[in-house]
Amino acid sequence: MLIANSQKRIKRFDLNHLDAQEISLSLNKKDKIIPTSFKQVFVFDKRNDTSLIGLTISNNRVTAIKLKGGTEKSLSNYINQQIISDQHSDKELVIIIRKLWISDFIENEKSFDKSYKNEKELMPGIIAKFELYIKEDHQFTPLSRYDTVILAKSTIKQNIAENLKPLIGNAIIKTTQMNLPGILNKTKKITWEAIDSFSNKYIFWPVLTAFELKKGVYKSFQEFTNNNPSVSDFFVRAEPEGSVLVVKDKDNENIPARKIWGFCDGDRIYVQLCNNFFQLARKENTFFTFAAKKITYKYGMFNDRNTDILTHHLLFYLDTSPDLHILSINTANKILEFRPLLLDMENGIFY
Repeated sequence: MLIANSQKRIKRFDLNHLDAQEISLSLNKKDKIIPTSFKQVFVFDKRNDTSLIGLTISNNRVTAIKLKGGTEKSLSNYINQQIISDQHSDKELVIIIRKLWISDFIENEKSFDKSYKNEKELMPGIIAKFELYIKEDHQFTPLSRYDTVILAKSTIKQNIAENLKPLIGNAIIKTTQMNLPGILNKTKKITWEAIDSFSNKYIFWPVLTAFELKKGVYKSFQEFTNNNPSVSDFFVRAEPEGSVLVVKDKDNENIPARKIWGFCDGDRIYVQLCNNFFQLARKENTFFTFAAKKITYKYGMFNDRNTDILTHHLLFYLDTSPDLHILSINTANKILEFRPLLLDMENGIFY
């Protein structure tokens, strides 16, 4: 239930039927050629959802951003074009993709929103986490981890390919500055099974494997991943601006629940962002939502950790209507801008 004075609408947010924007990565004259001591570079996409690298809104439609030919193949082909390989080497470079996501809602850790104390600014950018290994004689030597966030002053989606290329190139350049013989001699070798086991740890979380979702309120992200809500006695009360989740306090009195992660009604899961509730939709081994990450007021902007501003909660269903969804709420004192968001299963952050 959403009540608003002014609303934009967007085509239904259906993860299985999205328009797609395919990005091609190809070598051009400006791209730096990198000499390496590896015979070949292999890329493996071990993210919780391997089908997309981002979601965007264009002309009131949600569009999936994909690399043409798939993330693994596209990145592998581009890297092997960019490097000068050593065909006499018995070493191969293996790159594991743990994270790669383009978003307009990445927290800038180095700055704060001046309109509200201790609230980080939300900016467009790319989140990436790569692990690099040397493969030799069927054994793998950990080389480095490339964990970075690139922030942009304007939307990064205008030129995705050119923003992705430096991420890839910098990871390769780092290997040329290392003492590879020293690393190979001193670093313990591991098996592919050990590398892969880390990738698989999330897929066995109860929220992904349970036959039945438990009804209740999640006080934390961990309760959500464990399919173990700690509060079972609750209800959702309709109010003029939306819905309020109510629980019992120690005196058995009904009180609004604000400092929670979300709740499950036994069938659908909802997350609390900006003091409103938004339904999660599963895709592969993670979840997405169509939600607000910030509230704009006449006197400032607040991100989703603020818990003291709104006294009402809005309960947002992904199936509110057969073919339309609300893109924004614009009332006399606030604006909620809805965007497609990915749940990071490592830390519970949406971006």
